[in-house]
Amino acid sequence: MARVRVRNDTGSRLDAVRIHPPGREQDPVDFGPVEVGGSSDYREVRDVRRFARVEVSGPGGDRALQPFDLVGEEALPPGRYTYRLGLAGDRLTLDLEADREADDAPG
Repeated sequence: MARVRVRNDTGSRLDAVRIHPPGREQDPVDFGPVEVGGSSDYREVRDVRRFARVEVSGPGGDRALQPFDLVGEEALPPGRYTYRLGLAGDRLTLDLEADREADDAPG
């Protein structure tokens, strides 16, 4: 199983971050609040993909990112990953990077 954390590069505190893995039977993964420039703790997530449905809330309001098509997207191998959340104008962005084993510390 993969372990995932969230990094907040939006420039604003996020009071709540939820990632929805693909598949209707899976519950969203709650990463809680994430400070500006900070990272959440790692959480175990089944079926991690490069893209995911993301919901965030904070002082700037609620935002969501919904991929339209995951066809052809394969699940990533077990490992540690960081979803980097950002903003492009008023739009939420998501980038995924593979982490090294030494990248365990939040922050």
